[in-house]
Amino acid sequence: MYIMSNPKITIMKKTILACAMALLLISCKKEKEEPKFYDVYVAGFEYSDNSFTVAKYWKNGIAVELSDGTKMAMANDIFVDGDDIYVAGNEGTASLTTAKYWKNGIATDLTDGTYLASAESIFISGNDIYTSGYSYISNTVSHATYWKNQDANSVSPENQKGYAEDITVDGNDIYIAGFNINEDYIRVAEYWKNGSLVELSDGFRDASAHAIAVKGDDVYVAGYKRIESINTAVYWKNGELVTLSSGTSDAYATDIFIDGNDIYVSGYGYNEESFMTGKYWKNGVETELPNGGITAVANSIVVAGGDVYLTGYATNTNHRDVAVYWKNDEIVTLGEGRVQSVGFRIFVKQI
Repeated sequence: MYIMSNPKITIMKKTILACAMALLLISCKKEKEEPKFYDVYVAGFEYSDNSFTVAKYWKNGIAVELSDGTKMAMANDIFVDGDDIYVAGNEGTASLTTAKYWKNGIATDLTDGTYLASAESIFISGNDIYTSGYSYISNTVSHATYWKNQDANSVSPENQKGYAEDITVDGNDIYIAGFNINEDYIRVAEYWKNGSLVELSDGFRDASAHAIAVKGDDVYVAGYKRIESINTAVYWKNGELVTLSSGTSDAYATDIFIDGNDIYVSGYGYNEESFMTGKYWKNGVETELPNGGITAVANSIVVAGGDVYLTGYATNTNHRDVAVYWKNDEIVTLGEGRVQSVGFRIFVKQI
């Protein structure tokens, strides 16, 4: 039996099909994301021909010198805010350096050069420049110090040696990681929130905090703690200790980065042949980095676009420490290799 189709139904079906195809095309277009590109900045130093260290940073492998090589100088950290490039460091003689930062290559002194000082970390929040480091108040006593713009704030006990290694700002809160040396000459790992001290170790064995990250209500601090007779790479989450290395040989955590629910920690340790190896841990699982020669150290870590970036140095076959960075497992050489160079901190910015 022949049944004639209803033209209205046929038109409706065609319309529904056309709409479905259009939605599918839109969905496919949404799923296809444009590729993202990143600039990679590394702060560090390289020796000059006259044996002075030159503070410099590398942008995508191209070196930018911050000091002229007539004094000892180092670039310890870097932060990029819009088109502005901020670098924390020091400059002076081998025994007396001035803490300073550079903004787009222009130096600003944070101390007057009377006593030894250094800016170890830098963070930009709004219109304010936060740096942290240490400043000696006599020839023998140093204070963990942070500067808001150029105003100094000591967070150390009056008669203890203190050092601030890293700084971050979260809203109105200022977090600083570092250590004090107690009356028994033992390093005590600590962090400060708005100047209030939080001790992370008990002061019976050496421990140190080198980096700090904040996510929500959680505070993460990376460093090392001496457990029994071994220096062990660790981090603390809200004061609770998490060990990373096996404890069979010395290892150190140097930096920490939180990416979503994942915790990344950079560091280094010694292998069975007693060579230093650069490495990182993702959620406690260790990855050893290619060294490009003999040994390697990873000083800093950042995750961007799903890729893991680290910086540090690798010792080449001529026994020169050479500044490098790693993107995932690929090593990129920054220093010339004929003189010593080191990468201290890495910053990755989407273009």
